This record gives sequence, C-alpha cells and structure tokens, in this order.
Amino acid sequence: MAEKLGRTVTSMARRQPKVIIAAFFGVLILMLLLLSSSKYSQDEACEVLTNWVIRKGGKVEGLKCIWKEEAAGRGVIASQPLMKSDNYLVIPENIWMWGHTLHKHSQIKDILYSDEKIVKRCGSEWKGTGMYCYLIIALEYEKHNLKNSYWKPYLDTVPFRPTSLTWLSEAELDNLQSATLKEITLNSKKELEKGYNEIMPYLHATYPDKFPKDKHTLESYAASAIHVSARVFQTNWHNSEKREMRRLKQEKKLSGAGGTTVGLIPYADLLNHQSYVDSDYGDSYSEHEGNFSLYASECYSPGAEVYHSYGSHHASVHFLSEYGFIPAGFLKADYITLVLTEEQEETVDKSNPAVGFIGIDGMVYPESFMNTVAEIQAGKEQRTALKAIDGAVSAIVGAIQSTLEDLPTTLEEDYAELRQGFKTYESWVAVNTRVRFKQILHTSVSVLNQRLKHRHYTTVEEGWTMPKTNHYTAERQNQDAAYYSLFTVELGLTTAKK
Repeated sequence: MAEKLGRTVTSMARRQPKVIIAAFFGVLILMLLLLSSSKYSQDEACEVLTNWVIRKGGKVEGLKCIWKEEAAGRGVIASQPLMKSDNYLVIPENIWMWGHTLHKHSQIKDILYSDEKIVKRCGSEWKGTGMYCYLIIALEYEKHNLKNSYWKPYLDTVPFRPTSLTWLSEAELDNLQSATLKEITLNSKKELEKGYNEIMPYLHATYPDKFPKDKHTLESYAASAIHVSARVFQTNWHNSEKREMRRLKQEKKLSGAGGTTVGLIPYADLLNHQSYVDSDYGDSYSEHEGNFSLYASECYSPGAEVYHSYGSHHASVHFLSEYGFIPAGFLKADYITLVLTEEQEETVDKSNPAVGFIGIDGMVYPESFMNTVAEIQAGKEQRTALKAIDGAVSAIVGAIQSTLEDLPTTLEEDYAELRQGFKTYESWVAVNTRVRFKQILHTSVSVLNQRLKHRHYTTVEEGWTMPKTNHYTAERQNQDAAYYSLFTVELGLTTAKK
C-alpha cells in the first residue's frame, strides 16, 4: 500500500510542472482575450434590444450591440464570421417608429393625428419634412415616459444627449479654431430654438400632464430633433413601385394620411459610419408586413465593427453638423473657402467669381477664380497671362501660410494631442476638426508649390482645368457651397497699380 501511494505521489509530482504550465497559458490566453475586447463593453440594454427584435419577428444574426466610449454611444460588432451579402439584420415594420406604429401604439396619437395646431405646424400628410416634425414630438414624449412606452427596449439604447456641436459652449466652439464651423453651429442652435418655440410652449399649455415644462425643455427638444435628423432611414426610396404600395397601404390604415418611407429603425441606427462602405439595405414588402433588412457589404471577422455608410460623398461639415463627428481618414470631400476682402470684391469684373474653393489635391475651383485673383494683382489686361496666374497661385499660398501662422496651435501640436487618446467628446471633436482642416491647408500649400516649381502645362486652360475627382461634390457646385467648407481663408492681395 505504501509502495502504491509512493508511486502515486511521484507520478503527481512529475505531472505538476505540466499542469502549472497549462494553467499559466490558459490564464494568459484568457487575459489576452479580455484585453483584446476591452475597447468594447457590453450592457444589458443591448441584450434587451436584441431579444425584443427577435421576439417581435426580426432577426439579429452574427451581431453584438456594444457601447463605444469614443462614439459617446453604441455600435455593432460581428459575433461570428460574416460573409459579403449575408443578411445579418431584419427589423419588422411593427417595431419601427413611424406613422403606422405611432398611430397604433403611441399614447399621444390623438395629439399627433387630431390636434389642429400640430397638424397645421407639421403638415396634413405624414411624409417629407412633416414626418420629421411628428417624429420629434413623438420621440420627445416617449423618451420621458419610458415605463409605458412600446419602444422602451429601443429607446433605452438611445443616449439622452446625442453627439453634436450644438452642446458646445462659445469657448468650446472657439477651440475648433474655425469661424466657419462656429457660425454654422450658432445658426443651427437658432433653428432648434425656433422649432422649440413653435411647438413646445403650445404643448406645455394644452397638455401639461403629457408635456410638463420642467421635463420638455429646450435641451430635451434639441436632443430629440438631433436624434430624428441623424437616425431616420428612408426605406425603398429607390423603388417607386414599392414606395407606392406602402403609400396606399398607409392611406388605407391612417384615414387619409399620406404615405411615408421615413422612420426610426431600431437596432439599424446603432451602426456607425464608415465612408468606404457601400451600404446595402432596404425593406421587403408583402401584403401583411414590411421588413427592413441589412446586408454585409464586405466580410467581417468576429470582433470587427460592422459599419453602414451615411453618405460617402459628403463633406466633413455635413457629418459634423448632422452627426457630430468627422469620418476618419476621408479627405476627398473636404475643401477650404477662399474669399476676397469686401473692397477687392468691388473692384473685380462681376462676371468672375469672388469666392473660390481648394481641396486636398490643391486644385482651385472654379478655375475662373484664378482670373479674379490675377486681375486684382496684375490688372484686367494681364489676368490670363501665365505669369499673372502664377502670381495668383503664389498669393493663395501666402495667404494660407499666413493663416496657419496665426492659428493658436500648429498641426504638429494637434497631432500630439490626438495621440493622447479620447478624454471628452468636446476635446476629441475639437482636435479632430483642427487636424482635418489643417491637413488640407498644409497639403494645398505643398501641392501648389510643386505645381509652381514644376509647371507641366503650356496654357492656363490646360493647367488649371477642373479635374473630375470625387471630392468636388454636388454641394460644392451650388450657391451655398461655402456652407460645407471646413475653414475660410481671406486673401490679402496686393492690388495692381493703375
């Protein structure tokens, strides 16, 4: 017996190092897995939302809803391999927040459909811009009455304050270092206040039990309006046949209200933006129900974030004003506005533009703006000469360099702050904004100097013709193009002697 016991102890002793080593590597692997996923955190609201979608007849396949600190909200990652064109998400119409479901489930449906003042303000038909108006009122009510809301599982995943420049103070707006963006944001605040004053005081006075003034404040209304503007989907906008079917269906159920293809789609609006993604989504239609479906536009490994495109052709100002962020690494749609002084505008030929734009490729648009600058510096008779055009380019380079020198921080300093990582939304959006427009300013200077040094053209038309590149978007060609500009440079030009 003693001999047998001795052999057992000896055997255990021999195996012990292997057991310890195996346990060590097991713990190490577990720690690495935890660290690799530490940039994401799960929460109960995501699980509740997922179960709600499935229980209502939808599908969530190979996805996991997660909280992202830098996005100040949630996102979606792959929980299993997803292949291109996989249908990973199906959201049934019965849980959308739109005309049909509000009429069926909202506790304020009488206000939305029957109150004459609200109908007059939002429009008699639930489509187009009117849908946004009704959705803002509905969301404003539902989020303050979550306990009894049909959409509670969805609204629990919607942050009370969405990411937006709207929340920035005057000092924080100054920290953007862009007077252009500050002006856009202040105008946006005025529009939100105007919308609030047109709707909420009436609801406070007429329905104080449903819209108490202490809860439904300007800040709360602004958050609802921003959410609706940023999160709505237009379903089947590209399919006129299905759009007409949906219109007829809704008219039949909503007593003459017009049809709409605009709504808040739970879970689908958790997907974050990536500019390179080609979104593939839409709603299938049958006699009984419509489903909003999303399909993988590329392959995803487990743990990779699944993206959706909010419009890859848009400039950063669009994303900043609508969603409160700048797309990472996407510069093609961004540009800087070049303006003359008021005195110089009065002196140039009115047939030539007084405002120009320059993008990351250093091309000036419209090309006739170069003639405007050349005319001021060299005189009307010499404005098309190559020497005069070169002088105009040099003047633009000088103005941009002077502007960069006057800014509170350099691009290198902003890069250093960016490398420190996320601290607060306000500081993060500010430094990303500064980096973006300064990248364009610096690159423009470099490219323009290269063209001056190694001129490869023989005529003005050949050298400065507008190239057909993606970053010259539709916004850029309309009369409000300056609205989408990240930054404005005023050209301090030397006027030609007469």
